[in-house]
Amino acid sequence: MIVIGDVHGQYDALMRLVKLLPKNAKLCFVGDLIDRGPKSRQVVEFVKNNGHLCVKGNHEAMMTDPLSTHMWLYNGGHATVKSYADVDKRVFEDHAEWMKSLPLYIKDGNHIVSHSFIADHFNDPNRYPLEDTALWSRAPHTVLPDGLVNVVGHSIVDDVIEDVPAWGAVMVDTGAGANKLLSAYCTETGNVYSVKI
Repeated sequence: MIVIGDVHGQYDALMRLVKLLPKNAKLCFVGDLIDRGPKSRQVVEFVKNNGHLCVKGNHEAMMTDPLSTHMWLYNGGHATVKSYADVDKRVFEDHAEWMKSLPLYIKDGNHIVSHSFIADHFNDPNRYPLEDTALWSRAPHTVLPDGLVNVVGHSIVDDVIEDVPAWGAVMVDTGAGANKLLSAYCTETGNVYSVKI
């Protein structure tokens, strides 16, 4: 499986990255497909229409929560609104429903893909609710049990960081939303693929 970091509307970079990946690879996105970059709608269409795996990011959560509209717009949502301006509003509504349905994590072998660090929930679910950890956690207190590895986005790193010992994680958000890099990580081989924005 190849896990792709936060795309943040950078559709053109995503298409360049996909060309670098092995053909017919199983793709999984860590969420934050939208906001900041200019082509959020196209990114969502690519992931949704091709049936790629994807977990919910905090930006999808903000967009689809009526109580978070102001926070969403402040954090790059205006770019997403603009990307839907020339299409029927039903497209936006359809995409929003799809985003609401995204899982908070996906397990594949000994890897768990989530938008942010999820270990605290697995180790103490009463203290750390799933949604809080899967969408917002930047520094977990624990690692996943049974040797599981968490592949996460959310927190920007300069390059994909594999095997963060303190957190039992691989970090794949290399700053597409900040006009840096968009990266992907292969869970089987450890190969990293990156393109500049």
